[in-house]
Amino acid sequence: MKYIYFIFFYLFFSCTKEKLPINQKISLEGTYVFDNVTVSIIDNSEKQGGAYYDNGAIFVNPYDVNGIDTIITDFSLMKIQNNKVFFGAEVSNEDTVWHVSYDCSHNDIYSYKGALMTFYPQGTKRDWGIESINGKEFVINPPLIWPNSNNGPAYCLVFKLQKVKR
Repeated sequence: MKYIYFIFFYLFFSCTKEKLPINQKISLEGTYVFDNVTVSIIDNSEKQGGAYYDNGAIFVNPYDVNGIDTIITDFSLMKIQNNKVFFGAEVSNEDTVWHVSYDCSHNDIYSYKGALMTFYPQGTKRDWGIESINGKEFVINPPLIWPNSNNGPAYCLVFKLQKVKR
């Protein structure tokens, strides 16, 4: 009988209810500044080195399309609005003029890893993996870049963006 009380006592106190956090939808729409860019060189599934760009450094990617081929950290902007993604901002006191826009598909997402933002630059399809988003920060993993087809190393990029008020 004593063991039954002990088992009951143990089960009662060890089986507590755990409330899981409620994920709220986070909208991707807004204007973001490229805070930093991380480039890793991957060869034979091993990281061989890379570079980190921040504080106004210029990241040039000759393998990418207009608008995202040159990114100046802490300056270059990206805007997502009405199923379009905008790049190449020219900022003045009165207004922001966007020189490049592409059709974009996305849904408001939950704050978990694995969602995609898809856009269509110049007849191609880009799927950017969303590493994280919290309403203020946005971390994106574009697909690997293989400049020499499957020969040689691939380049892995990570873009970290901060939401700005515009």
